[in-house]
Amino acid sequence: MIFTAGKFGLLAQLNPFRLELRSNLQEPDRWLVEYAGGHPTASGQTMTERTAMQLSAVWCAVGLISDSLANSPLCMFEKLANDDGRREAEDHPLYALLHDQPNEEMTAHTFMKTLAGHFLLWGNGYAEIERNGAGEVVALWPLRPDRTFPRRKIGPSGKGTGKLVYIARSSAGPEIELRPDQVLHVMGYSYDGLRGLSPVALHRESMGLSMAAADYGARFFGNDARPGGVLSYPGTLKIEAAKRLKESWEEAHRGGDQSHRVAVLENGVKWEPVSMSNEDAQYLATRIFQLSEISRMYHVPLHKLGELSHATFSNIEDQEIEYVKGAVLPWAESIEQEIFRKLIKPTLPAGKTFYSEFNLEGAMRGDPESRAKYYDTMGMKGYMCADEVRKRENMNPLPNGQGKVFFIPVTQQPVDRAINPPEPPPASNIGPDGKPVLPGGSKNPAPPPADAKAKKRHAQELADRRRQVALAFAPALATVGDRLARKEAAALQRSTADPDNFFREHLPYVREALLPVLTCIEESVSMLVRMEGHTAAIPDRDKFIAGYADTFAHRYVKEALVNHVGKAAIWANGINERAHEEAMRASNAFAVHLYKASGVKRLAWIVPDTGCDSECLSFAARFHAPDAAHPPMGARCECQIVAVD
Repeated sequence: MIFTAGKFGLLAQLNPFRLELRSNLQEPDRWLVEYAGGHPTASGQTMTERTAMQLSAVWCAVGLISDSLANSPLCMFEKLANDDGRREAEDHPLYALLHDQPNEEMTAHTFMKTLAGHFLLWGNGYAEIERNGAGEVVALWPLRPDRTFPRRKIGPSGKGTGKLVYIARSSAGPEIELRPDQVLHVMGYSYDGLRGLSPVALHRESMGLSMAAADYGARFFGNDARPGGVLSYPGTLKIEAAKRLKESWEEAHRGGDQSHRVAVLENGVKWEPVSMSNEDAQYLATRIFQLSEISRMYHVPLHKLGELSHATFSNIEDQEIEYVKGAVLPWAESIEQEIFRKLIKPTLPAGKTFYSEFNLEGAMRGDPESRAKYYDTMGMKGYMCADEVRKRENMNPLPNGQGKVFFIPVTQQPVDRAINPPEPPPASNIGPDGKPVLPGGSKNPAPPPADAKAKKRHAQELADRRRQVALAFAPALATVGDRLARKEAAALQRSTADPDNFFREHLPYVREALLPVLTCIEESVSMLVRMEGHTAAIPDRDKFIAGYADTFAHRYVKEALVNHVGKAAIWANGINERAHEEAMRASNAFAVHLYKASGVKRLAWIVPDTGCDSECLSFAARFHAPDAAHPPMGARCECQIVAVD
C-alpha cells in the first residue's frame, strides 16, 4: 500500500501498478476463491483445482495428457531452402533448453508435466522467460497459475486500455510485474484471449457430484455397508435411555472392522432397516456416468480411464489415435505456437525459418502388424528408405549407406536407375558368354563350344544365371502370397463367409496381384536369352504374360476351393517354399517360349551342382523338345531348361 499526499491529506492508493482490476464478486480471482473455500456446488461439495485432483478420474486424465506431452520430444527444426524439407536444428540455442533442460533445477520432462498440469486444471500455464544481457533465452521457470494474472494497465482515459502486463504473486516476496515477452502463456478456451477459463470452475457441478458420490460410498461402507435403520422398542424410552441405546449400538456395530458381529437385542428391541439398497439408489451407475462426464471434459476415451465395461477391444488402436488427436495435439500446437511467438520469432535470423515441434509419432504408432503394412507401402512406393523406417523403430542405420537407397515398383529398382536406365548393349554385340563383344570383334555370336565338356560347362553357366534371376524374384512372389493370405484370412473369418463364392470372385484379384511380378520375370529372362544369341521375342508378349497369370490364378483358386483354408491355398506348405517353386516355374516357362520363338529344336534339362531328385536326373539324361515338360518338379527344384542347338 502506497500513501500519497493530496488535497484532502493522506490518500491510500490501493493500485500501485495502475492496473485494471477485474476481480469482483461476479468474477473473483482464483486466490480469492480458494481463500474463501472454493466454489460451492449444489451437491454440497466445494471444488477447487486442488480438490479436483482427489477424484481418481481427474487425476488419471490430467496425468495421461501431461505425460503424453512430457514423453514426446520437443525439438527445434529448420526449414531448408527451395522447399527441400527440414533438418533437426541441434545447434540452435533453444534446442537444449526445450529438449533437455529448461532450467538448472528441472528436466524437460518435469517442466512440461508441470506446465501441462497447470493449464489442464487452471486453464492457464505460465512460465517466466529468463534472458541474459544479450537478450538470449537462458531458462524457463514455471509460475503458479493461481498467483499469476494477466492485466491491462489503465490508459489515459482511465480505463483498462493500456499495455498488457502479468502480475505474479510470490509466496515468499512481493508482487512483480512482467512484460508479455517475459512470460510464456499457454491458455485453454478463453472469452477475451487474455486468460483461459478453468475447466474445474466451469464443470464444478459435475465434479462436485462425482465427489459427493465418492463421499457417499465412503460413508456407506463406514457404516458397515448396511442400510440405515431404526431400533424399535415396544414401550416408551426416555431421551437419555434412547441416546444410550443408540450410542451402544453404534459402538458395537459401526465400521468395517466390527462388521458381521452378532447383535443381542433385549426387552423386545427390534432392528428395522428403512433406507434404500445400494442397487436401488443406482450408485454404481452414477459413478460410471460421472466418469464419462470427466472423460468428455478432457477428451480422453473411457478405456484410458480404466472404464472397460463397454469396451469391445476391436477399435482400441483407433481410439488411441483419436485420443492423441483430440486430447494431446491441440495443447501441443498451442505450446508450439507460443514458443514461436515468444522465444523464436524475436531472434529469428533473416532468411531463416526455425520452429519447434512435438514428436507425437510414438504416441500414434499402431500395432506391429499395422506398422509393417504402412512401412511396406511407403517403401514399395518410394516414399521412405530403409534408414527412415529403422529410425522410427529406434534402430541404427544400415552400414555404408545401404539404407539410404529408395526403391520403386514394379521392378523394385533404385529410383536413379529408373529415371536414367542404362542403355542395354545391342543383342548383336553380345557374345555367347553374355559379355559385350569388344570393338573390332565379331558382331555375330560365336558358336557354342565344340568340346563336350565345354558344352556342358557352358550350359551350366547359362542355367546358373537364370537360376539367380528366379531366386531374386522369389521374395517378390512371397510378398504377393502374403498379401493374398491376409485378405483371404480376413474374409473367411467373417461369420457370413461363403468360401466358394469368395474364391471365385477372388480370381481377378489374384491375377492382377501377380501380373507385375510375372512381367518383371519375363523381362529379365528375355534379356538373358538374348544374351545367349536367341533374339526373337514371344509373339503377343503381353497377351502371353496375361494368359500365364490367368492360368496361375485359376490353379490357385482351384486348389483353394478344394482346401478351403484361410491362407494362400496353393502355398499351404509355406509361402517362401511355394514362392521359390513358382519363381522357378515362371523362369523356365518364359525361357521355353522364347526358345521356341527363336526356332530352337533341342533343349537340355540342367540340374544344379547341388543335385536334385531322381526324376530330374532322369530328365537331364536326354534332350527335350520345346513342347515337352519343364522344371520344377518339386518345391526345392532349381533345374533350368537351356538351348543346346
